[in-house]
Amino acid sequence: MSAYKPFSWEHLISELVKLCPSQSFSSDGNALTIRCELPTFELSLLELYHTIPTLPKIYLKLKDDDEEVCAWGSLAEMLESDDLEKIKWPRQTNSPLESAQLRWYGGLAFDAQAADDDLWRGFHRCRFFLPEFEVRRSGSSWQFFWHTKTFAFSQDQAIAYLRHQLCCIAVDERVGSAPLPFCVSQKESITREKFLQNVNSVLKIISAQQLEKVVLARSICLSFGEEVNPVQFLSSFHRMKSPAYFFAIQFPRSATFLGSSPEMLFRRKKDQVEAEAIAGTEVRGLTSGEDTRLGTALLESKKNRWEQSLVQQYLMTTLSSLCKEIHHSPVDLLKLIKVQHLKSNLWGTLKPGIPHMQILQALQPTPAVCGLPKEKSMHLIRELEPFHRGWYAGALGFLGKDSSEFFVGLRSGVLDGREFHMFAGAGIVDGSDPQLEWEEIENKFKNYTEVIGQK
Repeated sequence: MSAYKPFSWEHLISELVKLCPSQSFSSDGNALTIRCELPTFELSLLELYHTIPTLPKIYLKLKDDDEEVCAWGSLAEMLESDDLEKIKWPRQTNSPLESAQLRWYGGLAFDAQAADDDLWRGFHRCRFFLPEFEVRRSGSSWQFFWHTKTFAFSQDQAIAYLRHQLCCIAVDERVGSAPLPFCVSQKESITREKFLQNVNSVLKIISAQQLEKVVLARSICLSFGEEVNPVQFLSSFHRMKSPAYFFAIQFPRSATFLGSSPEMLFRRKKDQVEAEAIAGTEVRGLTSGEDTRLGTALLESKKNRWEQSLVQQYLMTTLSSLCKEIHHSPVDLLKLIKVQHLKSNLWGTLKPGIPHMQILQALQPTPAVCGLPKEKSMHLIRELEPFHRGWYAGALGFLGKDSSEFFVGLRSGVLDGREFHMFAGAGIVDGSDPQLEWEEIENKFKNYTEVIGQK
C-alpha cells in the first residue's frame, strides 16, 4: 500500500481552520503565519506552480538541501534593495500564529544601473514579495503556510475565503510529461565574428593591466510553434538530476524567468554563512575515462585555476569584512550535465549585527559573472553586449528572519509565450582563446538545447 495520499484542498482547508485564532487580530503591519503540517502527498510542486493563476508566484528547489517551495500571492512587495534592510521581523511566539517562518522571495538584476527593458518588464532592478500562501517540502515533510496581516473571519468565513483562493487551483500532473513544441527558429544576439572581435578587445585591455577578468555573455532566442509553459522546460532539467537550483518566477504583467543554476551566491543560517567560488569550464566526456581525463586537465589548467582563484579571492576578501573568520576548501570539480567547473566552498561566522542585505549587496555581482575590477568590467559589459541581462547573472532567493539563501541566475532564460530567450557567458582572462570562449558558451547552451530535445 502506498504511503502517499491524494492531495485535497478540502482536507487542507479543514486542517487550517482548526488552527485559526478564535478572535480577530491585527498584526500592526507585520504578517503572521498559520502553519499546517501535512501528510506526505502525491503532489508535484512544479505542476502546482503552473496551475496557480495568482501572481506573483515562485517555484524553487534548493541545490544541496532536499527542499522545494511553491509560493504565491502578495501581502507586500519591495522594489528597492535598501527597503529590505528595514524589514521588521515580529517576535517568535509559541502560538500557531508564527513569525519565524516568514520569507520574502525575489531577486536583484545583474546591473542595478541598467535601463528598463521590454523583455524584463515587471521584474524591475529589485523585486521581492511576501507571499500569502506557501507549500514547502523538506524531504518527506510537507507544510502549508497561510501568511496574513489581519484576521477577522468566523470559521465559516475562513472556510469560504480559503475555498475561493485555493479550490480553483486544479493541479494537472500531465503537463510535466508533455513534450515541448517543436522549435521553428533561433536567433543569435551577436555574430561569431563580432563576439571574437569583442574578446580580442577585452584581451588587449587585460594585457594593458587595466582589467583582470571580464565575463561576456550571449543570448539566443528560440521560437516555438506554439506557446510553451515553464513546467515543460523545468521538468526536462529535473529528470537529468543535475546539482542545481531549479527555479521559475513570474510577476504580474511579466514573462517567466526560469533555469537550473549551479551556483550558490550565499547561504546564511543565524550567524553562519556559506558561499561557493565557481569558475573555469570544460566539457563532460562521453565515457567515464574521457570524463576523468578532461576533469584532470581542468584541475591542472593554469588559465582556469587563475580564473577560479580570482572568484575565490574576491569572496574571501569580501566576506572577511563581514565575518569573524573565513575558511575555504581545496578546489574540486563540479560536474553538471554537459560541462564541469572548478569549485571551492567558503564558510565563516558573521560578526554581530550583519543584516542579510548587507551580505547580498556586498557579493553581487561576483567576478564569476562580471569581472575584476567590478565597476570597470560592468562598464565594458554595458558597452559590448548587445542585449540587457536583466536578472540573468543576478541574484535570486529568499530572505527570512534567521536564514536566507541566494543563488546566481545562471543556466537561465526568459519564457515569453512562444519565445525562450536563453543566456550564457564565458570569463575572459589573460591567456583566453577567443574561439574557445565561443565554444564554451556553445557547450553551456547545450544545457538547454539537448536537454529539451532541440539540436
